[in-house]
Amino acid sequence: MSNSKCYNRIVVKDNLCQCYIIALGANDSERLGTDYYANGIGTEADIDFSNMKNNADSFYGWYAKVVDTVCTTAPRAKIMLFTMPYPRNESESGKLINDAIIAISKNAHFKNVALVDLSGEYNDYFKADGIANMLVSGHYTAVGYANVAKVNGFAVSDVMNKNIADYQDIPFIPYGN
Repeated sequence: MSNSKCYNRIVVKDNLCQCYIIALGANDSERLGTDYYANGIGTEADIDFSNMKNNADSFYGWYAKVVDTVCTTAPRAKIMLFTMPYPRNESESGKLINDAIIAISKNAHFKNVALVDLSGEYNDYFKADGIANMLVSGHYTAVGYANVAKVNGFAVSDVMNKNIADYQDIPFIPYGN
């Protein structure tokens, strides 16, 4: 939201998508530092649902702005919020971020939002050798990313199949050029 290149790509009508995947938090969990997390990442009270511009300067406030921007720009689009799996979900900051993502995904204010809980239902895949031992300095090797893509694809398909009524009309949702 604070990067004009990213924000401008979200709100331009030519870039509309039928489904959005929001997988944020990994960099936050590692780069914001202990002071940020010592003070907490906020709570749902940091979100002003009547005017997102009033949100607190916290992970909750900023994440909700991202979700709301997508909801406002593409009101019929489906949105999937991804939690962070192993190993990021084992740190205190990772747990706090995942808690925020889960809480926001469940908030009735946001329509067409589903949770893809990589930290919960799919975490064991990320602990397996084909992914866990492919992580080097916070990034996966090419083979690791290929395996992550397979798990993410499976997780998205699984969420869609479990909620098929919510996703059967995706082909009819307007999209950009």
